[in-house]
Amino acid sequence: PVAGQGNGIHHVLNPNPYRGRFGNDGKAYAEDVSDLIATGTCGQVAAFFAESIQGVGGTVTLADGYLKHVYATVRAAGGLCIADEVQAGFGRTGTHYWGFETHGVVPDIVTMAKGIGNGLPLA
Repeated sequence: PVAGQGNGIHHVLNPNPYRGRFGNDGKAYAEDVSDLIATGTCGQVAAFFAESIQGVGGTVTLADGYLKHVYATVRAAGGLCIADEVQAGFGRTGTHYWGFETHGVVPDIVTMAKGIGNGLPLA
């Protein structure tokens, strides 16, 4: 576990198509998630969180097909799929309103932040 994170938090390989272990092979990265669920958990998970475009990791898109394969795996293990759209949401990708739309998936939950008000307070 990473220091400062609670029990049950697991990390998988970064599906970086440029510098990652499997290049742009999203299915290979998704198999890492399957392996972790099979060997590092009881076979069930609560949720999977992912940015659709890694903002902190250098504004890098995920490997092709990664989210489709992972979402199917996580849902089969009873988990929710959560899209972190704090940096990529609200039309910032240029082609879609949400970053996850570029991957052809629909999450169960979408997280967002102050971009929803376009700089203006909503409360």
